[in-house]
Amino acid sequence: MYGLIDDVRLYNRALSPTEVAQLYGASGVPMIGLSGNMAFGTLAINTTSTATLTINNPGETALTVSGIAYPTGYTGANWSGTVASGGHQDVTVTFAPTAVQSYNGTITVNCSGSPAGTNTIAATGAGNITSGLVGWWKLDDGSGTTAVDS
Repeated sequence: MYGLIDDVRLYNRALSPTEVAQLYGASGVPMIGLSGNMAFGTLAINTTSTATLTINNPGETALTVSGIAYPTGYTGANWSGTVASGGHQDVTVTFAPTAVQSYNGTITVNCSGSPAGTNTIAATGAGNITSGLVGWWKLDDGSGTTAVDS
């Protein structure tokens, strides 16, 4: 089989699926993009904080979302439905630490079909005890011989 090459491009990085679809005019392909600040910082245990996760569809056809999976420590609407071409859907994500530990994971938006783009976003946070705290001495100089007043 013989063919012709009519367009050659070299990049110094890997292109995202969204960029590839845009370059080659992938018509009729739903696309997904997630945005929102899912870095919750440190919270007192048994308290909550919320943030907005936005599901974007910059594609030319509707995007069908079948559900959202959250890592331990995070909850939110298990929203499912359709995001119109050029549209978006906001989902509230809640971080609720129940222990003194780090809560790092990935929120995954499950889609029907194979949309171009990224369907995961990192979520980070930590739980800590702050209620009633009046002093804190961090003994982490590494040698085990010195206590420093911080």
